[in-house]
Amino acid sequence: GRDDADEQELASLEWLLLPALDDSRKGPVTLHKLLSRDPAFFVEMLVLHYRPHNRDKSKDKDAEPDENRKGQVNRAMEILHGWRLIPGTTAGGIDGKALVLWVKTSREKAEAVYRFIVCDITIGQMLAHSPGEGDGSWPCVPVRDLLELVDSEKMVHGFTNGIINKRGIVSRSLTEGGKQEQDLSVRYAGYATLVQTRWPRTATALRSIVAY
Repeated sequence: GRDDADEQELASLEWLLLPALDDSRKGPVTLHKLLSRDPAFFVEMLVLHYRPHNRDKSKDKDAEPDENRKGQVNRAMEILHGWRLIPGTTAGGIDGKALVLWVKTSREKAEAVYRFIVCDITIGQMLAHSPGEGDGSWPCVPVRDLLELVDSEKMVHGFTNGIINKRGIVSRSLTEGGKQEQDLSVRYAGYATLVQTRWPRTATALRSIVAY
């Protein structure tokens, strides 16, 4: 909470102490901010956690990583899977141009290191944590614009999976039946109706949640 704290130093401390932050309510806040601002750091985490999609398995030197490497892989996984902060987020909302630029740069960097597929899936999963709009529609307009602009099935797939995974572990009474799922279907069908005219790709993704 200190105003004079150095962000890079905080990020380094969070990286080292990440296993101890598992039960923290806020998690690695500085690392997540860094992900949302720096495409190079985002791709660095992808490289740590995922193998290149075009690798020759017979020549894979990292088939059995040492303990230090395993620790880095696990840290990268925790950071990516706990990431909720949309790039371009400001005090006044989400800057759509900043979001598009971040995504464009990240995809270019990921393609250069053969992580293009996991890049799009991971971005889609993060977009599932978008805020809504004041009129009750969801996701927010900058996220809808991005999904329409970027013609990526993998990103949409990550987006829908992210929505489904947000539910976490589901509990219910013995006599409840499928009311929770019915309520969710009604909600996402309503979202799809609200956005279908201007954002058809987003509406299709939302309707796939209803079908699920």
